[in-house]
Amino acid sequence: MGYEVSLGNIGISSLSGPATRFLIASSTAPDIIKAMAFRVCDATNDHIEIQATFDALPTTGGTILFSEGTFNINGRVTIPSGREIHILGYRNTLLNVQINNRRTVTDGAITTGTQTLTSATAGFTSADVGKSININGAAIGGLLLDSVIATFVNTTTVTLRHTAGTTVSSTTIEYADDAFFLGTTDPSDQHIWVENLFFTGNVNSGHCFRLGSNSVVARSTFTNCTFTNFGREAINGDNLIGAHFIRCFFEGQHRGSIILYQSNNCLFTQCRVRTNGQTDTTFPAIRLIETHEFIFKDGIFESNRGLMINARWAGGNSQMASLLIENTWFEGNITAAPSTTAMLDVAGISGNNARMISLRDCFIDQSLVGAGYIIRAAFCDYITVRNCV
Repeated sequence: MGYEVSLGNIGISSLSGPATRFLIASSTAPDIIKAMAFRVCDATNDHIEIQATFDALPTTGGTILFSEGTFNINGRVTIPSGREIHILGYRNTLLNVQINNRRTVTDGAITTGTQTLTSATAGFTSADVGKSININGAAIGGLLLDSVIATFVNTTTVTLRHTAGTTVSSTTIEYADDAFFLGTTDPSDQHIWVENLFFTGNVNSGHCFRLGSNSVVARSTFTNCTFTNFGREAINGDNLIGAHFIRCFFEGQHRGSIILYQSNNCLFTQCRVRTNGQTDTTFPAIRLIETHEFIFKDGIFESNRGLMINARWAGGNSQMASLLIENTWFEGNITAAPSTTAMLDVAGISGNNARMISLRDCFIDQSLVGAGYIIRAAFCDYITVRNCV
């Protein structure tokens, strides 16, 4: 243990990316793989071995290779910032997120323009720092404020990484650990590449990946990955630049699949998004908040229970997204949505318009069961629908 792996020895002929490569072996990996591994997991609290491997990466970055088999993750893994990191699976690699520490209280209070949250019953501890937290009604317009606990003050008080847009009291707050967290302080060399991995969660888990959290992540790529059964969105991206999702499968999240906040140049291609909104239909499959240049092409939306794509302005300085949806199939969606729901919902405000919506070469079949609109838009400069059925 403790040395870098030779790719040829595990059946991979070539690999681009950083030169430093560490192999993590599952508890069921062949002995020859375990003998070459930097860390060997035992199927119990495997996040400890995974975290130790990430911590061993040099400042120039590196590649983390997971062997085939199942890895059980019971705590948050923090990804080092300011470097290029590739996270790769080999054959049948399952990362089973067993985090089950979601807590809900109903006496949360926060004042607009501040980041100080109080609750008499939460019983906050220092271990809550870094957890994702939702405060009902505390964003601009009375929407849900999605943030991270930044500082522990005392058992009744914490500070958040984001500022409240609405004053609330006696409101519901909910917080839990995410599986993988990257809050970078040095975006200049940050690139995270995740490939060939299957992630599964549970209703009480947080996000699978939380990236950025009010700081910039330059370049993030997910290829050939599957995300299923997470209690919150599988991907939460804050200030991502050039986020690419290629041939990814998002299925059966209890809320939506993806939320992106103030992110730019995002591409989804050949992705499938299905059966999301299992226990909460108020969250869209994909939610974009002040996100620019979003392209979804060659994909499928199937049997989702909430609206498909929601893009909105949230009071910041960023203009609304330009959306291009091309060659995409929508089938059997919005089965539990209210009559005011739209398949694609874009809400700008006067003086801060959405720039452009383009829907072309798409097929829409039974996608509006119980819903009122295909597209609902407010304060949009241009809307184009072409060659759609």
